[in-house]
Amino acid sequence: MQRGIPLFLLTLLANCLAAATVRAQATMPREISGFARASNTNMPPEGTVVYLQSEMGEIIQQMSPEGSGSFTFPMLSPQIYYVAARAPGYREIRQRADLLSNRRISVHLYLPPDATAPAPQPSPAEAMINERLLRVPDEARKEFEKGNRELVEKKNPRKSIGYFEKAAKLFPAFAEAWHRLGTAHMDLGEWKEAQAALEEAIKQEERFPAAHLALGVAYIQQGNFADAEKPLLRGLEINPGAIEGHYELGRVYWALQRYADAEIHARKTVTLRPQFPAGHVLMGNVLLQKRDGQSALAEFKTYLKLEPSGSFAASTRDVVAKLEKLLSARD
Repeated sequence: MQRGIPLFLLTLLANCLAAATVRAQATMPREISGFARASNTNMPPEGTVVYLQSEMGEIIQQMSPEGSGSFTFPMLSPQIYYVAARAPGYREIRQRADLLSNRRISVHLYLPPDATAPAPQPSPAEAMINERLLRVPDEARKEFEKGNRELVEKKNPRKSIGYFEKAAKLFPAFAEAWHRLGTAHMDLGEWKEAQAALEEAIKQEERFPAAHLALGVAYIQQGNFADAEKPLLRGLEINPGAIEGHYELGRVYWALQRYADAEIHARKTVTLRPQFPAGHVLMGNVLLQKRDGQSALAEFKTYLKLEPSGSFAASTRDVVAKLEKLLSARD
């Protein structure tokens, strides 16, 4: 606790940035999706692992791809990433993904066989992995791929919607089509439509963390913070490494004035990924609520160092100036 700083002034400062944090609903999270397959078979090798790295080489998330080799890293912050894949009997492959200028990127990773360690023959278990995806009819898959090209490569969410709707109509259990339909509506700010599509994706495949996390964001965008809690918690239960999920849940708890819960997820965000800029704004707000002005100041300055032109930059600089003046007067 910082003695000598009037509580009402710290509250005003906290409210200033907290409002900006909650209002930042127009800054949509970014996403990297794609597939990892063997170059010689066009199928995902058994034991494939795909992982996401920061520009500095830090492993942020890793996962085993779905039966078709598909993967999604949702709710990412705008920065440079690298996506890599490895599997026994194959050489590792790595690709750069620029989310500074793109909201979504599709990455196709083809693992070349390692001549020094020949690739194992597909096992019966591998051939039957994720039967749900392998049951998707070719016609539905083609419509999905057309929609994905429009959404990810051509950045035309409106045109992609028809393709995803057709894919879902052809194969109603196609959870990925419902998920993509939801994200296309999110791009267009059509939150009710996004919510309905994402709920259908979860109905078809409950263990779909990207759909749960996206549904939480759709609720936040509509101001339904209480409803956002459940899908965010479930998404994090399935994929605990989704740092942005912790950040969004922290924002939810802040909006609901559950400050102790907000602190837990804000700390996870900045501890597990110190280079995630917005997490430091949320952490600073939490610390101001606790009347720890000095620590809050350090968090806000870290944010400005990481993202000097970010969406919170102007309001953060204003709060930093006022907070420095208060702390100086106290001394």
